[in-house]
Amino acid sequence: HWIAESDRIDILNKATEVINYWQEEGRNRPMSEAQAKFPEVGFTGSS
Repeated sequence: HWIAESDRIDILNKATEVINYWQEEGRNRPMSEAQAKFPEVGFTGSS
């Protein structure tokens, strides 16, 4: 595998954290707030 097991777990956990944030409180918040809350995550696109 090209991503180590521990890194895969970390990435999956962070993705879950971002998804939960978006579903619970971030849906109606500016993208800049999500970027500030998760500076280690690259956000792309918009809707």
